[in-house]
Amino acid sequence: MNYPPSDIAHPYTDEQAKGRELFKSNGCVYCHSQFVRPQDWGLGRTSLSGDYYYDRPHLLGTERTGPDLAQIGGARPKLWDITHHRNPRSVSPGSIMPNFSYLSDQDLNYLNAYIEGLGNHNMETQNFQPLVPEPYAGRENPYSGIILDAGSGNESNSTYADLIDEAKILFVQRCLPCHGASGNGQGPYARHVNTHPANLSDRISNFPGEDYHFWRVMEGVPGTAMPPWKLSLTEETVWEIASYEKTFVDGVVRVVPGDFSDSEAEELGKTGIISPIKHDEKNYTEGNKIFNLYCAQCHGVDGQGDGPASVYIKPEPANFTETSGDFTMQGQWFWKVSEGVETTNMPPWKYSLSDDERWKAIYYIQKNFSEPGVYEAKWRI
Repeated sequence: MNYPPSDIAHPYTDEQAKGRELFKSNGCVYCHSQFVRPQDWGLGRTSLSGDYYYDRPHLLGTERTGPDLAQIGGARPKLWDITHHRNPRSVSPGSIMPNFSYLSDQDLNYLNAYIEGLGNHNMETQNFQPLVPEPYAGRENPYSGIILDAGSGNESNSTYADLIDEAKILFVQRCLPCHGASGNGQGPYARHVNTHPANLSDRISNFPGEDYHFWRVMEGVPGTAMPPWKLSLTEETVWEIASYEKTFVDGVVRVVPGDFSDSEAEELGKTGIISPIKHDEKNYTEGNKIFNLYCAQCHGVDGQGDGPASVYIKPEPANFTETSGDFTMQGQWFWKVSEGVETTNMPPWKYSLSDDERWKAIYYIQKNFSEPGVYEAKWRI
């Protein structure tokens, strides 16, 4: 069958041709495949027939004992590659590859020339992420216009606020256990898995585009606990979640002022609701654990709003040592913790924590971060 050369196919130089013969004669083909299949996630673009236009005979290989080499060119520095062939375990401790130290320096250079020429289509680009596959490539966030218009003072403000509120709930229900309320990868499930959940602020800021973000959420990440959300969520819902996750990079535009949330909290406080839990050492200790696990990543272990995620959370997290005297009714606290704060990253914890857990966290915050005597005087404890 005749087929044209692909964009990465090229005639071999004399050095590359000699390296290819060494690759064949030394049995490298027995362990290394040289073709990327559609199911080989994250190995580069799927191989095409035209990639092998100049290969006679083909050296595709059938084993994947070692890494696939179809597009390996430029993935390692030249001296690393030569050192690896001479003594694999000196640079890759777990390698089962045999030593090729018997090859001369010249032969090692030939072999390196051949390997460096495999693929090699990204050497002069800044494409450091896997290419977004079809049908995700080029997809655009349908909420981009709403996000762009946020804060403009027109009707889009309410639409933006609704988007953030809805997407925040989706995030709390599905993503918070791994990524944490702040998206920093410090959710409770992160303590259980070896492949740590992504810090979304760092990771998303390095994504090459919104189509890449959409693809990762839809398809998940093989080999990790990140699931393919396309199995249970619609594309529209995934775009909502992606829009909220992007606030861990860009911040939230606060189109709903804080006094709106304050008035809601005050209304609940006026009903006379009080904490049903005992204010004792046991509940204080449990509240401490809940606070450190869920809240400290934003508010800091000392409650000063300086947790590890506070460097990118916008608007900034509350400093409890400054605001502990603001609320005069326990119901105000319960509203804020349960419902969250509109157009901020403060989540509605009622979708993740039980009533008792929220009260225990509140008890700890009130007692631990109030000025001396304020807590006792306010709540008559």
